[in-house]
Amino acid sequence: MVNNYDWTKDFSFLHFLRDVGKHITVNYMIAKDSVKNRMNSGSGISFTEFSYQLVPMTFAGFLNTRTSGSRWGGQTNGVT
Repeated sequence: MVNNYDWTKDFSFLHFLRDVGKHITVNYMIAKDSVKNRMNSGSGISFTEFSYQLVPMTFAGFLNTRTSGSRWGGQTNGVT
């Protein structure tokens, strides 16, 4: 079992954006169906909702480095 605080306690928001955000393009994030649906819903999507998709991807990457990697596909394929 992993305590999220153990691996996120040293992350600041700016460091997170710098270290994680540089690997993902906005075009990739916008291409997700969940983002498209929210953008077309009439109410739009907040920056928080839009950028949150980086969190599960980061967590999946963290787990992949500490486990056998067998969960990597299931977690990254499910990220929307």
